[in-house]
Amino acid sequence: MQTEQKLTSVSDPNHVDITLANGPTQLSMINGLFILTLSQVRPLAEHLTGVHVPQFEAVVVSRVAMEPHVLKGLVEMITRHQTANAPAAGRA
Repeated sequence: MQTEQKLTSVSDPNHVDITLANGPTQLSMINGLFILTLSQVRPLAEHLTGVHVPQFEAVVVSRVAMEPHVLKGLVEMITRHQTANAPAAGRA
C-alpha cells in the first residue's frame, strides 16, 4: 500500500461525469482496500405502463476502492460539512 502523499491540486482532464447515488450503500474491505459501493433506485421498466403499481430496484452505479487514510479523510470531510451546516440549537 502506498503512503499518504501531500497533493497541491487535483486535475480532472477527462471531465468525469457526476453519478446520482440515491440507494443503498455498502462498505467492504478486500486486501486492505475499502470498497464503497453506491447504488441508484430505479423503477422497473415493465411497471411503467400504468397498469401495475410501480416497483423499484437498486442498481449498482459505482464502486470506489480506497486506502484506509482516504476513507478516514472522507469521513472527516463529511463530519465537518454536517457540523458546519447543522442548525443552531434552539432554532427551527
